[in-house]
Amino acid sequence: MNSILIYINGKNYYCSPCMTISELITYLNFDINLIVVEYNKEIISKNLWPVTGLQEGDKLEILTLVGGG
Repeated sequence: MNSILIYINGKNYYCSPCMTISELITYLNFDINLIVVEYNKEIISKNLWPVTGLQEGDKLEILTLVGGG
């Protein structure tokens, strides 16, 4: 099986070389309305998730938004 190594929240993760950020988020069961994604140290807009392909060594931080008062 062909896979690439990326980093999610500082941990190793192997995924398909043709996967996009949007596909990864869906696969990991995150609620897209409650997260922000930092891609290689920059916040990436949600409208770019479906067109941004993951590459070997990419670093993602997936931040969950929490409400409170």
